Amino acid sequence: MTDLTTLIQSAFNNASANLAPRKPTRYALPLTAEQVENLLAAAYRAEVESRGCTFEHSETIARNIASVARWLTDRERRPWLLLAGGLGSGKSTLARAICRVLSELKRSFGREGIEQEQERRQACLSLEEIAVYEAAQKAVPLPTYVAAAVLPKIAIPSNYEGQEVVRQLTDSVFLVVDDLGVEPTEVKSFGSSFLPATDLLLSRYDDRAPTIISTNLGEVEIGNKYGPRVLDRLRELAEVITFENESFRKWN
Repeated sequence: MTDLTTLIQSAFNNASANLAPRKPTRYALPLTAEQVENLLAAAYRAEVESRGCTFEHSETIARNIASVARWLTDRERRPWLLLAGGLGSGKSTLARAICRVLSELKRSFGREGIEQEQERRQACLSLEEIAVYEAAQKAVPLPTYVAAAVLPKIAIPSNYEGQEVVRQLTDSVFLVVDDLGVEPTEVKSFGSSFLPATDLLLSRYDDRAPTIISTNLGEVEIGNKYGPRVLDRLRELAEVITFENESFRKWN
């Protein structure tokens, strides 16, 4: 029969193991940083030209694309990414390019990609090759994009469809919040006040959920608009990529 001392020691050992610090696991794309950089550069250019604009090479944008590529492929990096800079500096374009690349990789590693590869080879893939595709697809998060300006419209409790969208944003495996700061900080509904962007960011902070944020606001402005709690959590979780270039938007 096990004596009391042994049981207590066993319980102590189990508790110690359970209380040991565990670093949250973070995804990493199953590609090299150089490969992702090339994909992002192509997607960025496509985003620019899809708006009828002429793509202009920029050393700042090229450097920032490389930084994002490293962030996407290194699971040791912080889980949030803050794209900060002035108006027209390319933040939103890069945010949308990230979504485009992730969505395309998700498709390419999925059933459609397998079928295209089999058609190219004119032969079926082996079970081992299909398993590689499936594992790669699981490693690619499906992005959810939201413009910060719409958050106040969907966050009020009386908007039931909006509340479902808020839940989807909160639970998204990879969220991109574009243009944080243009939306009202507080909205009122039937006498109650709500903080749509603040609540969303704080809820994702609890889960360390991967989040990309683009904003025109600086550190002080973020603190003034969203308060010290949000600013403090951004300092903890977010890597910052600064867009120092001037606006790409020009008069004709």
